[in-house]
Amino acid sequence: MTHPLSSPTWKRERIVPGEQARSQYGHLKPTAKNLDAWKRTLEICRQLDSRVCVVQCPPSFELNRSNVANMRRFFGKITKDGLDIAWEPRHRSWHDNPKAVRKLCSELGLVHVVDILKREPQSAGRISYIRLHGLPTELSYRYSYTDRDLKLLIQKVTGLDTDLTYVLFNNVTMAKDCIRFKELLASTGQCRD
Repeated sequence: MTHPLSSPTWKRERIVPGEQARSQYGHLKPTAKNLDAWKRTLEICRQLDSRVCVVQCPPSFELNRSNVANMRRFFGKITKDGLDIAWEPRHRSWHDNPKAVRKLCSELGLVHVVDILKREPQSAGRISYIRLHGLPTELSYRYSYTDRDLKLLIQKVTGLDTDLTYVLFNNVTMAKDCIRFKELLASTGQCRD
């Protein structure tokens, strides 16, 4: 649904669609192939009893009229079945235009997935979704968070006006960083698993 066939993500797939289908996948185009991919994703979410589905767009998904129109049509056609959809835009143009992100999240009922140590969430609602990719650059997967970083994270997360906040570490030391974060958060008395 999100990544075109030219994306390296498809290299991990066992079944790659043929050339004729190349233009039918990715960038949230409201095509039959993408809509079918959403139906399969929704079924997996149901089987897992998921409350949130993260829709991560590739770095090639920039802020432009075509992609915004695709988003509106795609999310307007799908069934959510009570599932919250968390949207992670990764092209810099989205990061540079928080008002556009806020408008789309509000209009389409999306939760903005954000690395809160780099930028502020642009969706308002009962949940927030934080995805941490390391510091100081955009994708620093080898970074291990310091206690100072984690204390700042706690300050930012507990300051959000939401009922529920998901925090996902997406770095090489994610398990250790997550455990340390939970321990620090528990010491504040504000942690729920």
